[in-house]
Amino acid sequence: MTTPAHHHDDGAPAPGSPEGVLAAARSAVRAEQAAGAAKLAAAVEWAALHEPTGTGDPAYWWETGQMIPLAGQGAPEIAEYAVAEFAAALGVSTDAGRRVIGHALELCYRLPKLWAGVQTGVVPAWR
Repeated sequence: MTTPAHHHDDGAPAPGSPEGVLAAARSAVRAEQAAGAAKLAAAVEWAALHEPTGTGDPAYWWETGQMIPLAGQGAPEIAEYAVAEFAAALGVSTDAGRRVIGHALELCYRLPKLWAGVQTGVVPAWR
């Protein structure tokens, strides 16, 4: 039996064919979702490694002169200096790093079912 020119002998779509292009796009989306979940997991682990001590301040958002925790009740705090270090590793601003860490902590500690969905790839990390 011969295979159509747009498929390999193993049945996989040939690169450059319409099916191959769509398969590559789906693969890229899966990789992007896995990378997003891994980034959130790294943020949670980084926070666990950098809980504030008696000598350092925890990271907060400042809104109208008030300190607002990065994540809600039950989520751990992270030392302020560690946020900038994590953001630099991601190549983003400190505020963007604060947002990533805050979202990760919120998901992991306050929304465990959603966290599990993100970590297993059922729910995209960006949602």
